[in-house]
Amino acid sequence: MEFCKDYPGGVNIGNSHPWIINNYHKYFPDLDHCPPVIYLDLWPVLRSPIVAAYKNTVAVQFTQVKNLDKHQISLDFMTPLTKGKDISTLQGEEWKKWRSWFNPGFSSRNVSTMVPELIEEIQVFEDNLRQRTGPNGSWGSVFQFRNATTALTFDIIVRAVLDERLHEQTNPSGGPLRIALAELLRLMGIRQAFSIGYLLPWQSKALDRNNEIVRNQLYPKIYRSLESGLKPSRKKTVLTLALTNLAEEAGGRPVDPATNPNMMESIEGNIEAFLVAGHETTASALCFLFKVLQDDPAAMAKVRAEHDEVLGPDPEQAAETLSKSPQLLSSLRYTHAVIKESLRLYQMASTMRGGEPGFHLSDPATGRQYPTEGFLVWDGGPGMQLDPSLWPRVDEFIPERWLVPADDPLHPVKDAWRAFARGLRDCIGQEIALVELKLVAALINASLTSRKPGTNGTLFGGSTIHLTLNTNTDIYPTEESRVRKT
Repeated sequence: MEFCKDYPGGVNIGNSHPWIINNYHKYFPDLDHCPPVIYLDLWPVLRSPIVAAYKNTVAVQFTQVKNLDKHQISLDFMTPLTKGKDISTLQGEEWKKWRSWFNPGFSSRNVSTMVPELIEEIQVFEDNLRQRTGPNGSWGSVFQFRNATTALTFDIIVRAVLDERLHEQTNPSGGPLRIALAELLRLMGIRQAFSIGYLLPWQSKALDRNNEIVRNQLYPKIYRSLESGLKPSRKKTVLTLALTNLAEEAGGRPVDPATNPNMMESIEGNIEAFLVAGHETTASALCFLFKVLQDDPAAMAKVRAEHDEVLGPDPEQAAETLSKSPQLLSSLRYTHAVIKESLRLYQMASTMRGGEPGFHLSDPATGRQYPTEGFLVWDGGPGMQLDPSLWPRVDEFIPERWLVPADDPLHPVKDAWRAFARGLRDCIGQEIALVELKLVAALINASLTSRKPGTNGTLFGGSTIHLTLNTNTDIYPTEESRVRKT
């Protein structure tokens, strides 16, 4: 496959979308833009034939106008971890019920109450980076930035979901929960790779062993939340708010693990899904956020100027200011624009849905119909966000496009930005992710500078970023970095 020839070995299949946008003319020489819908056969990488949407007006048809169920490939991937009992794989009314129970914990109002705890974890991250700086403003030793961001985001999501401090950032060897989840994701990736669908006997034993470790780590935390009761003074974590909703559904009675083991399995499965989804992609997004800012000193200067204006010129006071007044994050409009533009250029994932009999995608420009029955219907967002027919100056990092009025040519086209998916099944944790990114930008970039070793002040080098598929199927920059005090 030509796509694989243009990328390093083990490339994430999601990068096929930008590749198609940039190479469609090889297959459709008579067209002056990428077709809105393309049928693909990527066997053996994906066992199902694909119909991919590369126009916003088409993607909305199966995510927003109609909410197609998740494709079986997505369900099969999560099954070894959650037994299919999480909101990323549940379908229909069962999905609606659980999504409604968890929504309050991820709401912007509730996330704002978590800001002081999130700041505590980010301050540990900052301390770790400072320890890696050289003396007197010089560059420190080379290190893998992705490892640092992963430990940070794992500490944060565990704090947000369970109100537990794991101190992963100060544990060089990693705690049992994080290690077991990482190993499970590696095995799940092997099981999914090349449409195998199964593991070898020793791999299956490793899967069972690590599932048991995760269960032993999570169940005591869930039991503590259940035993403490539904007290009004309790911290409103994702778990406690969900348990409150579950109790209200049961007429005020808390979940009893002895009489309702299935409910306990569902709670555990959802927590596992949140811990995985809530730290992997955000860790990668942080790497790309640092990259785009270090590649654009003018944008970095604007970010720092905005932080000085909103939070004050003393970086040491910014954390205290935000802890007391988390609503100030909404005033960081340019920082928010930088984050959205970074996520436009480097989208982490996109949704896969299952086609249905009688359901056709339609090209609004021509009226042409595309059947979906028997196909994996794939949102080509990572390519769509790099389509020059949708985005003026598509390859440029322009945060201002998110700040201009609607009649400006730079203003984004409706539904073309799909970083967190769209519609009813959009990313439930997007508010936490955006707050994390804003807080790190506000608390770290004012006092530390990062770069790729061997470059003149840039984090990861020039315009070409190699993306890799590691054992947990995530996307991130492969290069190492250095830091220094600013």
